[in-house]
Amino acid sequence: MSTKTLLILLPVFVAYLLIGGGVFHVLESAEEIRIRERVFGLQKTFLGGDLVDALQPFCAKDAGEGYDTACCVLRSNLTTIHGFMQWYLQETLDNLTIRQTDNSSCIAMEGLPLLIITPDQLKDIVDVVGLSIDRGLDPRSTEGQSTPLSWDFLGAFGFTITVVTTIGYGSISPVTVGGRVFCVFYALFGIPLTAFLLSKISKALLKLACRATGKVCRVRPQWNRDRVYKGAQAGLLLMGFILFFTLPTITVCTTEQWTYWEALYFMFISLSTIGFGDYVIGNRKDIEYSAIYFAAMFVWILGGLAYLVLVFDLITRGLESIDGKVESLEKSAEEKEEELKDGVENEMKELPSVETVAPKRKAAGHPLFHRQSEDVST
Repeated sequence: MSTKTLLILLPVFVAYLLIGGGVFHVLESAEEIRIRERVFGLQKTFLGGDLVDALQPFCAKDAGEGYDTACCVLRSNLTTIHGFMQWYLQETLDNLTIRQTDNSSCIAMEGLPLLIITPDQLKDIVDVVGLSIDRGLDPRSTEGQSTPLSWDFLGAFGFTITVVTTIGYGSISPVTVGGRVFCVFYALFGIPLTAFLLSKISKALLKLACRATGKVCRVRPQWNRDRVYKGAQAGLLLMGFILFFTLPTITVCTTEQWTYWEALYFMFISLSTIGFGDYVIGNRKDIEYSAIYFAAMFVWILGGLAYLVLVFDLITRGLESIDGKVESLEKSAEEKEEELKDGVENEMKELPSVETVAPKRKAAGHPLFHRQSEDVST
């Protein structure tokens, strides 16, 4: 395939992803918004609703160092807000657990006994938490700070990439009938298209190694061409490792606040299309992601997959070469064994037969033979 044809195929592939992202966004976004409204509504119901709003004036402006909370109520205000908590049990207030240090001047809002629920309400909480996890929403999300939408256009576009590349993290999936049906047909055509494109990109990378080998051999004709070609392949692999593993790993490590080894693990699991889904980018509720970050990840995934196709192809060729050498050695050993066997058989044929030698020896020593000889002589 020429470079010109490859340049035509790439925009077609990108357009296919954009169309798929738009369709998934239309089919799935409404259901996602409905689930989010249910989760946030449940939070308002069980986190006090009006009670929490009423407590806001009593929140200390400065909670002090070490407090990770939106509101911290001063100890001196506990009796003042008692009227807002009258439906709670008095002994709950008396046995209030202080989770801060002894030197703390206030109690975090999360430490106040604001919840009294029935078993049915607890079941609703568990159901909604499970549902939010299935839909890719962090159950701890709030309206003000939540996991990024999974089915906005950018999220849907990312989902199409995981479909056509068969990475399939499993963190999100279509829940509507229309979305699931479309996903089947979209993958039916998208996966072969992606495999074809990655194969051609991989071959184009190998052609670069061949061209580099040719240029080097023209400048240094005395060098061994096979060794130069292997060196070009090694250089290509090293450059690919830097571009598609090292740099993206550092980027993801910094953006997602993971350790280096967690980011590197995510890189390989993604590019090898194993896609466990235990680590997924762009899913933190406390981070604001940019479109540039996701665009860079798209380029990285496409180029990285082509790079791994090349790596696996070279590994396969190496194993086939080793297998060929082993078969050649086995064949050579079999041929030598056959030659040795044929030589032994030929030598055996040239030796006198045991049956013909033995009777002659017996006849020469027999008494009758001597008498017959004497008669002939007389």
